[in-house]
Amino acid sequence: MHTEDTVIRGLESLTEPCSNETGELNEHEKVVAIVQEVDIIIFALAFPQVLDQLKIIDAIKVAGNIKTYVIFKHFHEWLPRGSFHQILDVKRTGNPSTTFPAFLEKKRKVRSAIEAAAIPYTFVSLNCCGAYFVKYYLLCPHEERDHIVVYGSGKAKAVLNYEEDIAMTTIMMANDPRTCNRVVIYRPKENIVSQLELLSFGRRKLAGVSLGFTFRRKN
Repeated sequence: MHTEDTVIRGLESLTEPCSNETGELNEHEKVVAIVQEVDIIIFALAFPQVLDQLKIIDAIKVAGNIKTYVIFKHFHEWLPRGSFHQILDVKRTGNPSTTFPAFLEKKRKVRSAIEAAAIPYTFVSLNCCGAYFVKYYLLCPHEERDHIVVYGSGKAKAVLNYEEDIAMTTIMMANDPRTCNRVVIYRPKENIVSQLELLSFGRRKLAGVSLGFTFRRKN
């Protein structure tokens, strides 16, 4: 597998600048033309546009030159009773979580289309985007208050991956033949933390700042 230094050197060695293309995914011929100019596609659009991948898949089938189609799996690992319950391979999940069945159904539809078209793929399970998740869901800086809400006991753990690490790892996986037609789970051991552990880290960083905790129990 490529190391981080190898990826960085490769990016620095590029002599041609990157180009930006504007348009709509509904513009089939234009999408096909763009796809024909690359050999790897990384799909990173948000949840509302999951089914828009079908338009890209149609373009890939016409172009016929894509070596790897990388798809981020934008859902996380849940931790009932303090242990991991992983929803990783949605096509083969026999009893998916009722939290988002419609979301899983869309994922199944996309994966079935990819496999039916025999497109080489790599599914990447990102877990939580660390900086975003910590800032907006755990610390909530937009809410002026002198306390932080702790969910449940605060001991349930999740995987918080730094966004820049996710980007670098994805580039490495997209160029690694071992990830072809596989689900890759990005879950460094050191990134598995609970909310209470995060708050403990924060207290050391915010020495002298007094913050109280409010525990929000499950209804």
